Amino acid sequence: MYVSVVDARSANILGAWLLLAADSLGATTEQAAGHRGALAATLVVLRQEPGIGIDRLGATLRVSQPAAVRLVNQLVEAGLARRGAGGPDGRRTSVRLTAAGTRAAGAVLKSRHRAIEDLLSGLSPAERDQLARLAEKACVAGIDGWLHAQQVCRLCDIVSCPPASCPVDAAGGPAPSTP
Repeated sequence: MYVSVVDARSANILGAWLLLAADSLGATTEQAAGHRGALAATLVVLRQEPGIGIDRLGATLRVSQPAAVRLVNQLVEAGLARRGAGGPDGRRTSVRLTAAGTRAAGAVLKSRHRAIEDLLSGLSPAERDQLARLAEKACVAGIDGWLHAQQVCRLCDIVSCPPASCPVDAAGGPAPSTP
């Protein structure tokens, strides 16, 4: 038998606020990137992990390998990224942002920050701190491994929350070794 830990009304309110937040963040980051879909997150992930391989980029973005290639193609064509040799043997393709791509990723992160500020504008500083502590606790409890942590943080500003002090990264555990 399922026993709810949240009453139905509270669940509805939390669900509505989470959708409001997701919609707001999605719209603002897509607008900043100038493209719909996963391109904004692609820019941010490439900023977080310069030289990432296409397979790992796709896994982090939760898209197929062909979709990751299409995203990279869009960025390369727009002059925002470049491909290079990667991996220990140089046989894999790595992707890095250009200077314009780094600026575009910064614009995405700034727009995300503004959207979050707007979402929290009705809360006092103490309420914001309390919400952040509760969100951290709930987020960490929901992490299921290293890759899941990378996926959850795909739009995070790692300057503000570096991996060494990121609770989500810590909850995900160490990165798997690559061959």
